[in-house]
Amino acid sequence: MNEVARTKQQNEFIIIALVTNFILKLIKRVYKRQHKKMLGEYLPPLPREMWRNECPIVLVHGFAGQTSDKNFLFRGYFHNCFDPEIMGAHIVYETDVAPFGSLHDRACELYQQLIGITQVRKSAAQKGIKVIEEVYGMQHVEGHHHDTFYKPKYLRTLADQTHMLAYPDGLPGGWCRHRKIHLVGHSQGSQTIRYLQYLMRIDYFGARNPDCIRCTENPLSADKSDWIASLTCVNSMFNGNVAPYSYGMCNEIHQFKKGSGAFHRIVPELAKYLSMAMNVAVRHKTLNTIHEVVESRYSQGDSKLYKLGLQKTNILFDFQAEPYGFNRMQHEALADYITRLLNCEKFYSRTDSGVYEFQPVIMAQINDELKTHDHTYYFSIATSYRGTRVMNKAKEFLKEPEQTVQIGLGFDPDVNMKIRFSGDTRIKEVKLKRRREGISWVQRQYLKLKYWFNPLNLMSTLSWESFMNYCPPKVEQRNLLNPKMNEIGAIDYENRDWTQDHDCLITRYSQEFPRHSTTYSNKFDAEKPWGNKSEPVFFDFSEDALLETLIESRKNNGEKACKYQKGVWYFGSLHNADHLDLCGIPPYLSKLRQVLGIEYRPMFWYNLLNRLKTLPVEDQIGYGLHDHKLNKLVLSKGKKC
Repeated sequence: MNEVARTKQQNEFIIIALVTNFILKLIKRVYKRQHKKMLGEYLPPLPREMWRNECPIVLVHGFAGQTSDKNFLFRGYFHNCFDPEIMGAHIVYETDVAPFGSLHDRACELYQQLIGITQVRKSAAQKGIKVIEEVYGMQHVEGHHHDTFYKPKYLRTLADQTHMLAYPDGLPGGWCRHRKIHLVGHSQGSQTIRYLQYLMRIDYFGARNPDCIRCTENPLSADKSDWIASLTCVNSMFNGNVAPYSYGMCNEIHQFKKGSGAFHRIVPELAKYLSMAMNVAVRHKTLNTIHEVVESRYSQGDSKLYKLGLQKTNILFDFQAEPYGFNRMQHEALADYITRLLNCEKFYSRTDSGVYEFQPVIMAQINDELKTHDHTYYFSIATSYRGTRVMNKAKEFLKEPEQTVQIGLGFDPDVNMKIRFSGDTRIKEVKLKRRREGISWVQRQYLKLKYWFNPLNLMSTLSWESFMNYCPPKVEQRNLLNPKMNEIGAIDYENRDWTQDHDCLITRYSQEFPRHSTTYSNKFDAEKPWGNKSEPVFFDFSEDALLETLIESRKNNGEKACKYQKGVWYFGSLHNADHLDLCGIPPYLSKLRQVLGIEYRPMFWYNLLNRLKTLPVEDQIGYGLHDHKLNKLVLSKGKKC
């Protein structure tokens, strides 16, 4: 009897194993088919002979962003872009800027990585100043920073999505007006790259000596904003966001209010306690130390290349809280550190932070300085969630007024159209496929899952009632008590543009292009936030970049042509997507999304990279072999230091 039971049990186990194996093979087959279908959405990669420029592409993360070596849980902010099938022959780098820092700090750190920490240290030694003063500027450090320790930042890239490579000498091949770059920023990273161009315009960093024959022969001009070929802004907050007011920001003083309720003090207090926990937990007894784990050092000619490993000192990732003075000092007793941090209230009066700058009134002041230049291409891509179903308290910013187009036109343009055409002897009737409205049930559940596990979105939901009921200062509203009520500079907080058609964090109204500045009040003003060359132009960024190039070439009798102009903002919109859909979320569910046929994010980056290569950029010196094939060569045959 036992033998019969044992045989039966073995047979059941074999059946379960066979069924499991069949299901896994089926899923794998479906995945391959869906993956091939996804990659076939666009034409083949843009041929190299059709490239109009060879400028490298530099990615800048947004608020609370990080790089893939910070923690094994996150696996990279721009992981879709670094997929070898997506990146192809493009030269792509990413930067490591302060996750919660101000635009000034982030832009300065971005510049430091582009020219290399080696050159910054050399320049600081020649001037007899500290590295932090060379990076941010002496006056800025004296006025805003509470710690003089500076962590060196490295320009990075991913080889085969496995090896994190760092460049201590900056951008390979150098950076100047004859070796321009494409900058791509997400969320706060979008304003960061615009702020960098502003600092380059005013020559904030002073004259450098780039390794370029043309630049050494001709004197450098003070305005170096033309070193940037294009700016691409994804989910940007050009005009700020009203969300900080729901996190405890006082709208009368534009600061966090001392002595307010615990809920409204959660941002400044949470920043202190998280920093305290990480400083107490690390084995170095302070976070004022270099976190990068350099596994190997390579040299290729005069340039250096580091292979980085995972940072093991982080609980989540490095908050880079040293500008706030939240880190434990060297040789500081633990009790003294905890007492100092508990009594620290610097965050309540701090203006050099990302949260402070997110306010629409403050961002309008920043937009006064961020100009649109005639030598740079500008693109903006906004996202929003449009749906008929809502999620609890978030209904206001997850709901879009239905049938807006239908109301405006007076009829429904989305109908089944019939096209009749004649052949030899037959008349065929073709019925166009009706586009589905809304999103599928699977997509909606995935959005809910990601939404509720996102701390920023969850915070917005929990505090949405106070978010909607706050009273902004009278001088900033369009109302009868404001003599400037009809001017554009007076922000209409009650307008639904600020509360609807949302990506769960920022309204599409604020994402599309710079709209507000303190110097712009009506259409007759000389300086417009989006520039004076043209009004912003809406474009469909999902159109195949290669197909666009072929069409423009045909229009111009076979000559290479581009339909985009420099100095003009081109903005597009992606529906049914939230703030962290295109980047920022770990790729754990990417393969599942491909099996379900709802994955589109890799192809977004595929088309974006191709479009940047179709832009004509004049008077450029080739970067030579400084690409990812060279990185693999260095890792395999390079000289180890």
